[in-house]
Amino acid sequence: MLDALRDLHQQEQIVTRETLHELTGLKLSIIDDRLKALIEEMLIVRVGRGVFVPAEQHPPARPMSKTLLPDGTVNLEIGDQVLILTPAEDRMLAKIQAGVMMQAATIEVGHQTALLNGEIQGRLNRVERTIGKAPGGAFQGVTFDGVVTHGSVTPVTHGVTHEQLHGIQEKQRSPGALRTERWRKRKLEAAQKSVT
Repeated sequence: MLDALRDLHQQEQIVTRETLHELTGLKLSIIDDRLKALIEEMLIVRVGRGVFVPAEQHPPARPMSKTLLPDGTVNLEIGDQVLILTPAEDRMLAKIQAGVMMQAATIEVGHQTALLNGEIQGRLNRVERTIGKAPGGAFQGVTFDGVVTHGSVTPVTHGVTHEQLHGIQEKQRSPGALRTERWRKRKLEAAQKSVT
C-alpha cells in the first residue's frame, strides 16, 4: 500500500482511497484500514479530506560541533567527518547558512505566536461561555459593544446593537470549526501545490 501511494505521489497524482483502489484492486475497507495504520505509524500524512501524501523520511540527525581554534581555523565535526575551515571558508559557510538560520528563527517565532494565540483563544472561549451562561445571555454583564449595568449600556467598541450582535453570532461558526476549516484548506492547497 505504501509503495503504491509513493508511486502515485511521484507521478504527481492526487492520492485518494479511490485511486489506490483502482491501482491495487483491494477492497475499500482494506485500503481504509491500511491508510489508518500508515497514518498512525507516521509514514503518510492526510493533507485534506481523503487526500494523502507520503511523509518525508530523513535519516536521524548526526551529532555536530564547531570548534574555533586559536589560529583562526575552524573544526566543523558532523558525525565521523571533520572539516577544517580557514576563516574565509567559515565566513562563506556562514553566508550560505544565513537563510537556514533565518528560517529557524522564523519557525521559532511561529511556534511562540501559535502558543500565545492558543492561550488567547482559550481565554476568549471561556469568556464567551461565561457570557452565554449568564441569565439572559449577552444582555447581562459584558457584551462585545458595551457593559450592561442596571438596564443601561455603556459603549465600549463599535456601537453594535444587541439585535445585530445576535444576528452576527448566529451566522458565525465556533472558533474551533473555523480553525479546522482553515487547517483543511491550507493542507489541501499544500497538496495541490505538491502535485503541480
